[in-house]
Amino acid sequence: SILKKISYTIAAIYQGVSLRVKNDTPYFNTLMLIVFAIIIHIIQLLIILKIKGVDILQAINKPTFIALFVLLIFLIIYFLRKIFPLKEIASIEVRQSDKKIFYNGMIIYFLVSISIMVVLLINLKHHLGL
Repeated sequence: SILKKISYTIAAIYQGVSLRVKNDTPYFNTLMLIVFAIIIHIIQLLIILKIKGVDILQAINKPTFIALFVLLIFLIIYFLRKIFPLKEIASIEVRQSDKKIFYNGMIIYFLVSISIMVVLLINLKHHLGL
């Protein structure tokens, strides 16, 4: 099922992080990587909508936006912890080769995602005539 594949992916990232990051928070680090990926995509979507003339954030003042942003991060972490608890993720057996592939894949994924976001921001800047 799709949930098992996602669990395996998260477990591979978690175990890859555990091997490379020498601290006591590999599960939290893994969750934050996922949160960061989700946030990047939300920002990309908001930029695309703004380029297309739909400014969702126009009616929201800065303090409200910050509060909603922080709430969104906490909700994402909460649901990730409920759907993919540490005990379950830690118990999944991941092939050694997959740990490296998924960890390195996350790095490439972030580089590509951030590059796309930069291109979108440049496009938005030109679209707004700045």
